[in-house]
Amino acid sequence: FIERKHGRVKIKYPHPSLENILKPTYGVILYQEQVMQIASVLAGFTLGEADILRRAMGKKIPEVMKEQRAKFVEGAKKNGVSEKVANDIFDLIDYFAGYGFNKSHSTAYALISYQTAYLKAHFPVEYMAAVLSSVMGDEDKLSNYMRECRRIGIEILLPDINESFSTFTQSGGNIRFGLSAIKNVGEKAVYEIIEERESGGKFKSFEDFYSRISDSHLINKKVYESLIKAGAFDSLGENRGKLLAKLDKFLSRRKKKGILGKQKTLFGTTLDSLAQPIDTEEETTFNFSEKELLSFEKEVLGFYISNHPLRELEKELDSKTNATLKETLKLDNKSIVTIGAIINDVKKKVTKKGKQMVFLTVEDLSGTGEIIVFSNIYERVKELLEKDRVVIIKGEIDRQDENNVKIKAIEIKTLQEAKSISKIPVYIDLEPDVDSVDKLKLLKKIFLEKRGKNRVYLRYNYPDGIILHELPEEFSIELSKDLIKKIDSVLGPDRVILQGGVSVND
Repeated sequence: FIERKHGRVKIKYPHPSLENILKPTYGVILYQEQVMQIASVLAGFTLGEADILRRAMGKKIPEVMKEQRAKFVEGAKKNGVSEKVANDIFDLIDYFAGYGFNKSHSTAYALISYQTAYLKAHFPVEYMAAVLSSVMGDEDKLSNYMRECRRIGIEILLPDINESFSTFTQSGGNIRFGLSAIKNVGEKAVYEIIEERESGGKFKSFEDFYSRISDSHLINKKVYESLIKAGAFDSLGENRGKLLAKLDKFLSRRKKKGILGKQKTLFGTTLDSLAQPIDTEEETTFNFSEKELLSFEKEVLGFYISNHPLRELEKELDSKTNATLKETLKLDNKSIVTIGAIINDVKKKVTKKGKQMVFLTVEDLSGTGEIIVFSNIYERVKELLEKDRVVIIKGEIDRQDENNVKIKAIEIKTLQEAKSISKIPVYIDLEPDVDSVDKLKLLKKIFLEKRGKNRVYLRYNYPDGIILHELPEEFSIELSKDLIKKIDSVLGPDRVILQGGVSVND
């Protein structure tokens, strides 16, 4: 549309009779009204029939669209349009159904798109903070928008008890995580915290925070734990492990204070003044590993914020995979992919035949996805399927609909297993008198279908010696048992030799 509008591409019309209808949009179908006009002019639809087609497009029901296609093609043929052209035009209509609106809606959306594009271009931090705040209850959308922030150079900062507000907010050139987005921390509790901070000043320490907030019935143990795990007290120099370790003592002091506060001495004073403060210096400091701290963030924020377990493995994973989870959303059904991800959740299920299968929730740097591990695969890899483990998964795309894609596992390996074979040279023994050109053409086809990082060497066995030929890098393969079986089916068994005697695991 844009190329045609600016005259860089010649305007073409699917059929001469559609020029008047599509001229305002440079030969591209943009509006539902245009589809109705096309159905009327080309296929002889009445206005009522054209409206049925419009509604069918909106609902995107395959069976109904199939019926409408047949009717459209038949009507067009009666008007002298060939069946092929009629089907081609209906393909355009069908494609249009994925994005089209009526003209009035399109105009409104165009205005909103322009306004939001302007805000993002000129006020990116403020705009993205507002966008994140608008989807606080939707982890998938939050994850996508956070990736967009990082892409345009905006850092997402951990929640901070002295800096965060309820929602996501601007913090310099970055965005501060909102307190209400922390799991188990209710909005009312957040407003109490903010009100106390604004009336009494910033909190100086966890002890100070606790002494000023502890009387609130809205802030219980779960809220304290979530705030600590989220790193909300990190800027006060507080150690998360130490705070979690002494939290029970803080809470028991509050309970004791509540009991003592109701009792009076003979001198008219309360006994709660006799309750000794926690000696924080005597508390044992628990220094959690970075992996544990990231696990806390994932638990209470839904995301890894300060870092990501896969960040340091990014290049390594990239060399062993051919797609990210986000990229799988655009792939055709039954496409074969290899992804690298961390396991977030493992759900076991018993099939009708009494066998066990598993649904994995996995995550990479692009997003999350679901992996189906059927019983025949599960039996081979069940020891690997642990939460927080990084795995390499080869699988088949199982497209449910446009936005719902699962992957059926074919192979699952640990990163270490994948490392062991990812760059090992592969030698293929050839017998010049036996292996024909046709066989070599088949091998070439297999290599191009199974591209990877393993260099391939052809060993020609002549009576007077061996000639070794290294294939160009474009013929490097992804080594697997399945690939070796395919080569064996062309050349016969025992023709593939791996350097160092390394085996290929399923």
